[in-house]
Amino acid sequence: MRFLTLWKFKIAIILTFAFFCYLGYQEYHDIQNLQTEGFTYVQENRNSKFDLIRVVLSENYQKAQMNADRIAEDISSSILTRYSKEEIVSFLTRLAFLYDYKSDEDNPLIESFGKILAEKYTDLNGVKDDLNLPMVSSLTTIITDYSTLNSTSSPAIRYWSDESKRYVNEYIYDEAIKRIILSNLESPDISSGRLDDIIFWDSRLIQNFPMSTIGSSNFIDSMSIKSLKKIFIENNGDINCFKYLEFGYPVYIYPKKDLAGRPIVDDRGHRRSDSTPLVVIQRFSLYDAIMSNTTVSSSLEKYDVCLKEEKTYLDTTLFWKYFALYSTGLIFLVIQLFTAHVVHVETKRMMQEDDESE
Repeated sequence: MRFLTLWKFKIAIILTFAFFCYLGYQEYHDIQNLQTEGFTYVQENRNSKFDLIRVVLSENYQKAQMNADRIAEDISSSILTRYSKEEIVSFLTRLAFLYDYKSDEDNPLIESFGKILAEKYTDLNGVKDDLNLPMVSSLTTIITDYSTLNSTSSPAIRYWSDESKRYVNEYIYDEAIKRIILSNLESPDISSGRLDDIIFWDSRLIQNFPMSTIGSSNFIDSMSIKSLKKIFIENNGDINCFKYLEFGYPVYIYPKKDLAGRPIVDDRGHRRSDSTPLVVIQRFSLYDAIMSNTTVSSSLEKYDVCLKEEKTYLDTTLFWKYFALYSTGLIFLVIQLFTAHVVHVETKRMMQEDDESE
């Protein structure tokens, strides 16, 4: 009889342990599901935001293309109607052999470029800042650029080969230059929303942004749409990560020849040294494009609100799930201690009875 009584307590302990293990597992399983659900929601939310940003990027590339096309057309028509071929050849030759800023101040081409850019094309998307201005360049030098951000105090000519050294992300700027002036002299293909050949760079200058102040989450390692999405995700879906990025769309004034009508490539496939192709680069800021579009910025804010509400719900639910899990463990511990105490008391009583019977 005493043996059976002890076993009843042991069986009760085992059953209690199994029951609370089951409850604990259920709570733990629910917690894991909630955490997975939260992670999935965050990823879907950020992916949806980036899909919207991608649409804005594609639309602005198309706007940049149209603007650059118009500038190129205005420049070519302005120059060709005012000057003869011989004069244009002379002007282009002077552009090709610039050694210092003052040596070509009176070049009619530079005067024409400056007048057209300053009077007709001062911004994109109605945003008047340096990141949305067009510029004109040759394959070696920047000819006309009204950006105060990129300006220099030195009167020296701004060579493309030297420009990248001024920027915090020299590698990306070099890649952008190669895609603009060292490619096959054709504009990127952005048809049907293609963004495989996007061109952008980090506009931050070393003199204003020491490398020690730039975190790894804001440093781009490749000029691609995947890289843009990567830094967007790493910055928790904050569009401020695009604030210093400058995008560009190049249009060549006559892709296969220069303004004087001289072919860029000879019959044997070599770049001609006596040809001076010119390129119009329409720059724009993705961040400005988003902020200036009230519909898009409002939609992004709604995504943020939904994410905040979902996070609040998950945090609250997880709190109570953890509370239930810890409470279950605490209750089980109390029951185990009580059962052990009862078994101890019962065992001691039986041992006393055995001693008295002897």
